[in-house]
Amino acid sequence: MPLLSRRDLWAGLAGAALSRAVIRPALAEEPAALRVRDAERGTEVVLRMADLAALPAERESLSFETMHGPVHHEAEGPLLWQVLLAAKLIDPAKPRQWLGRSLLATGADGFTVALALGEIAPAFEGKKVLIALRLDGQTLAPGHLRLAVTGDRRGGRNVHDLSVITLR
Repeated sequence: MPLLSRRDLWAGLAGAALSRAVIRPALAEEPAALRVRDAERGTEVVLRMADLAALPAERESLSFETMHGPVHHEAEGPLLWQVLLAAKLIDPAKPRQWLGRSLLATGADGFTVALALGEIAPAFEGKKVLIALRLDGQTLAPGHLRLAVTGDRRGGRNVHDLSVITLR
């Protein structure tokens, strides 16, 4: 097999880079969505921004400490519990099944946090956890959803650029 000349090698690499550049804009134009998965059943539901905006919204205050001092936000959006119901990932008639399950919320950067299902279930703790579509009165840009966990002292579970929720 003949070896490629430097010129042929660079031409091939430039062609590969160009083909990737042509593909990237098409991917960037796809509407932002939240993927909600059930790891046990192997199912996934994709919720677009319009789907989330159609759910009943709540407004909650967030206050937490950071390394740079206290932070305060007003978050608006559907409760995470309502999102799970809308995705048909939980059966509202079987509350005992919720107690052994948890969920992972993952941001676009890979940052992942865990919540117990019983923690957010209204029949148990009923903690207000929102999928924020608005923060401090400003609508978040597509692809920049935020998991807003009320009552957390450090705010570490407030995931920005939320992209995937995995129920397990």
